[in-house]
Amino acid sequence: TPKPSSAASDVYKRQAYDTAAGFWQDVIDTAYAQAEEALSTDEYAVVQQEQGDWEAALEPAVQEIRAQHGEDEMAAASAVVDFYKERAKSLCQSIYNATGALPQFPNTSGEAQG
Repeated sequence: TPKPSSAASDVYKRQAYDTAAGFWQDVIDTAYAQAEEALSTDEYAVVQQEQGDWEAALEPAVQEIRAQHGEDEMAAASAVVDFYKERAKSLCQSIYNATGALPQFPNTSGEAQG
């Protein structure tokens, strides 16, 4: 049986991974929203299809990742974050290839802007 401090630590780690996945989802949402303006019609059609496929596969992919890691919740959570990160990277790369610039991202520090 894990010590209470170890169990609490695992809870905090899991929360950190969940927060990280949420930040990557924000990056995905931001990049996808900007893709329509940044990309040609044909390029955007490809990105739209890829995004639809990714969204449709998201829940089954997360379930599969968790199943692959079994009892190791931390490894599973890390792999889920990587799954989000790879999609974000792909979207950003598409925009960068088309424009030579990365998407404009909102401040995620939690501090007021301005």
